Amino acid sequence: MTKTDLFALVAKISGFYLLVRALEALQYVGVTIISLSSIPADQQSGYLIASVFPVILLLAGAFALIKWSARIGILLGVDETPISLNNDVLGKETLLKIVYAGIGVFIVANAIPKFTQLIIMLTIQGTTGIGANTWVSFVGVGMQLFIGIFLFLKQRNLKLRPGKQ
Repeated sequence: MTKTDLFALVAKISGFYLLVRALEALQYVGVTIISLSSIPADQQSGYLIASVFPVILLLAGAFALIKWSARIGILLGVDETPISLNNDVLGKETLLKIVYAGIGVFIVANAIPKFTQLIIMLTIQGTTGIGANTWVSFVGVGMQLFIGIFLFLKQRNLKLRPGKQ
């Protein structure tokens, strides 16, 4: 197994995690469909989109990570050095890259449903006035997305100080 193979494995595992999150989010679609009769007619489509869109995004992310895990591994992997835990070839830098990529995907996957629901909420509240609570939630979820994407992209440029491997 090479470092590229290891990154491909991380991408595939992250894809399966997104798939599980999408299946978990399906319950909100069902609840929304069941409760459509109690939602005002002018807001029904917004609520339906708010429940379906996160599932679609998570499924698309899962599909991409699983299907193209080898390509992602090539993009994230730096070389084709074989990994051997006995010879300490798997250094601190490689482990940190794996952890950063994994945590980044985890944070983004948890933020996607909240983010899309907030966008729909902003659209719905656009006619009635946006409450302060919505903006606070938007900033929090936006920061979550930023941190997750930053950690995922940071692992590509990770360089440790000399002698710290």
